[in-house]
Amino acid sequence: MLDEKLSKLNENWVSRFVEKTFKDQLSANHLTLIGLGLGIVSALLIFLTGYLEWESGFHLALTDFWGILSSEGWNAAWTGSETSGSPLFGWKWMKGDSMILGAAIVMSISFLFDVFDGAMARIEGPSDYGGVLDIFCDRSVEVILIISIVSNDPIHLGLSGTLALGSIVVCITIFLLVGGKIDEDDVEQMPEKKKVIYYAGGLMERTETFIFIFLMLVFGPFREFLLYLFAGLVFITALQRLFHARKLLK
Repeated sequence: MLDEKLSKLNENWVSRFVEKTFKDQLSANHLTLIGLGLGIVSALLIFLTGYLEWESGFHLALTDFWGILSSEGWNAAWTGSETSGSPLFGWKWMKGDSMILGAAIVMSISFLFDVFDGAMARIEGPSDYGGVLDIFCDRSVEVILIISIVSNDPIHLGLSGTLALGSIVVCITIFLLVGGKIDEDDVEQMPEKKKVIYYAGGLMERTETFIFIFLMLVFGPFREFLLYLFAGLVFITALQRLFHARKLLK
């Protein structure tokens, strides 16, 4: 949904930046692989935040937020208390925050390289293999990031994480089925074509997925809710593509 809007807004300046920075140095496929590598590094950092059990003042502050609903909790949030791990408005930087911030930055750069490879592909001229590689790397990064987040708290996030990954499988399956069913000659005449196959848009696309994963990473106490919401929205996107296929192929 947001992908097309952002593409129109950023097409000019992104293309100019990519042409000046990467042209004759790196190909679109190189940029795609760099994005994949950065996504894997980000997932590793997310995994380490749980494995090393480093305390995060930011997460403790968010947890304390629930206590604000009471007057005592409000006072504790401003001043801190013996039972409060970190006062909400007196939050202190802790080791876990450095790891989370690093993972968020690396993940954001990975997303930028996904934008850059598209701009470079338009400059070089798109290739079938490049489109396949791009789809493979995008989905791989999304899946490993969600797995790394769930691995931090598998007891509480196991069900919501499984639903999120399952919805991705359903959504990408219908996406590929619809795209593969459309003839190549017809695809070339369709403005919706984005990659090597017909691109059926929907509620949740690459940009929305990045936003959700970023929120899951930063707002730790709300990960379970965000995973359930993400799973529902991705499944709705699959239904959108299914209904679109019915109109297109009827």
